[in-house]
Amino acid sequence: MQTSFYTVATGEIAFEQFDNQTIILNAAKGSYYELSETANYIFDFIQKGLSNLQIVEVIATKFNIAVEEVYNNVQELLDTLIEEEVITAVSVSPAQTTDTQAAVLQMSSFQKPSIRIFNDLQSLLKLY
Repeated sequence: MQTSFYTVATGEIAFEQFDNQTIILNAAKGSYYELSETANYIFDFIQKGLSNLQIVEVIATKFNIAVEEVYNNVQELLDTLIEEEVITAVSVSPAQTTDTQAAVLQMSSFQKPSIRIFNDLQSLLKLY
């Protein structure tokens, strides 16, 4: 397991977080994404500057789940977000915070993080 940091991609990415959900728009690709509750918290941790391993540790500790299981689930989501050009890997943390407990305490349970990908904006955006 290697430590990696991420940041929200610059460019045509917009997102809105509300309640326990995040909707992300990638205008360049004509796609939008709906994050599950767990994925929402992971996305929030990315914005706070946590590394993949810090995210895994926080979640594994909170829910008493094996680190490997959490790592595999978190990394799968991160790989998808990179593939969809929503986040990018960076060499150092863009910002570091210690305010992880407040967010993780709000998580009611650990569910495998998931992302729903919608590509139905592609043809509409080509008109502009």
